[in-house]
Amino acid sequence: MLNQLYKLTPMQDSFGIIMLADRRWPPKLLTLKDALKVFIAHRKDVVVRRPSSSCARPRSGWHILEGLKIALAHSTR
Repeated sequence: MLNQLYKLTPMQDSFGIIMLADRRWPPKLLTLKDALKVFIAHRKDVVVRRPSSSCARPRSGWHILEGLKIALAHSTR
């Protein structure tokens, strides 16, 4: 029964994966545990940086709007 499950369902699949990371020089081959640690650390960085960059984005254009406001004030005189 178990052999039929393996044969007829995707319970047992194989796939290739490259376990090479270049976090530090020289690049090194990682174990599964190390690869998961590197991936989780990367995801934490992404999740932490996303809100800070989205908050900085509106402020980054603020000086442009201030300049346009001043330019419009001088052009109507």
